[in-house]
Parts: sequence; C-alpha cells; structure tokens
Amino acid sequence: MEVIINLIRKIVMTPRLYSLLFLCILIGCKESPQESYMGTYAAVSYTNTKDTIYILSQDVYVRKVYDRNGQLALNMKSSWEVTSDGINFHSFFLNLDRDIIQYPELLFDTVMDMNVSVKKNILKIRFCTGYLENQNCYVKLN
Repeated sequence: MEVIINLIRKIVMTPRLYSLLFLCILIGCKESPQESYMGTYAAVSYTNTKDTIYILSQDVYVRKVYDRNGQLALNMKSSWEVTSDGINFHSFFLNLDRDIIQYPELLFDTVMDMNVSVKKNILKIRFCTGYLENQNCYVKLN
C-alpha cells in the first residue's frame, strides 16, 4: 500500500515540479531593458552621412559618423541610461543627415541630451531622433 501512495505522490508532484522549474527558468531568462538595448544601431536612409551608434554595457555608447566620402567625421563616447519608455543619450549629436562636409561646425553640437522612445517588435528594435514621427531613425543590426 505504501508503494502505491508513494507512486501517486510522485505522479502528482511531477507536474508541479515541472511547472515550478519552468517558471523559474522563464523569470530568470528574461532580458532586462538595458541588455535588450545593447548592440549596434545604424541610421536608416541617410545619404549625406553614415551614422552608427554602439550601445555598450556599463552605460556607455560610442558614436561614429562618416561623411558622404566615407571619412570619419565624428568619433565620440558618452553615457546612456534606460528611461520608462526608452533611452536617454547624454552628449548627443543630433544628426539630421545634413551635409557635414559643407557645414563641419554641426559636429561640435554635442552638448544636448536626447531622450528617445524605443519601438520593439519581433523583427527589430528601432528609435527615431527627428522632429517628425519616423524621421531620422536608427535600427538595431545585432
């Protein structure tokens, strides 16, 4: 009789154990917003510049902007932080894909902070920095 009771206990406890184990794995494997934002972002549809933002760990980002001739025009490093709806970049260069060969003084304007709303879906993570919706957008490459 005791063998049957132990067998029933094992059968009843097994689904609970698997459910608990699955829940622990699910909670433990969830990626934090900071981790999900880290990676390389490239500007979409720019013609005058090639702009890349590398969001790194330790709240650091690196920014490289090349002019239309492929020459490195801006190489900067600053900090970033997660906000309630996205990212706040410190010392941000607002690149509106202007001609930085003709107007190189634009590159010196890196004193502002930029708070961006990050959009996520199954296929990509992106954010936009332009004055209008869906203007001057960056998409995550990796």
